[in-house]
Amino acid sequence: MTDKLINKIISVAYGDANIFDIIHIKILAIKNREVSKLLNEYKATACEVRTLKEEVLPEEIMNKVAARIGAKTENKTNFTNDILSLFITRPIITSAAALILILSLVTTMFILRQNNDTLYTQEEIEKAGLQTKQVFETISEIFSKTENYVKENVLKENVAKPMTKSFNKITKAIKEGDVK
Repeated sequence: MTDKLINKIISVAYGDANIFDIIHIKILAIKNREVSKLLNEYKATACEVRTLKEEVLPEEIMNKVAARIGAKTENKTNFTNDILSLFITRPIITSAAALILILSLVTTMFILRQNNDTLYTQEEIEKAGLQTKQVFETISEIFSKTENYVKENVLKENVAKPMTKSFNKITKAIKEGDVK
């Protein structure tokens, strides 16, 4: 079993996989006992993880650490961040939205195709094909830029960098004995 397959199994077990990976892994689980066993083990682990309760630190320690690292206490959110986090944390929603869009396009094509009175020239068909290709290239470019932006800016700058800085300050505070 490859690492890529194991990662897909874990994603399916924790509910983070896209629809295609879910279908692929479930079919593999039916065919292969080892995949099925591994999937069931990870599902059980995921269930146990979900039942864990969050430990709450005393407010005094939280305030000391926040003051020490200079953390802002107000929580600012905006609509763009909420929508972006929805698509990042919920790949199933994104997959469902893409599937609905594709089904809508196919359905529209079949409905419009029933109108056989309109005949198109070969030139018009080629032009429509070219325009469709351009639209899909534009959509692909937009998704690619969005993915790169999320990877480069959102995850690195807004998640990894502040977390690393905070962890370093917390570690330093603990080593100095300020927080017990």
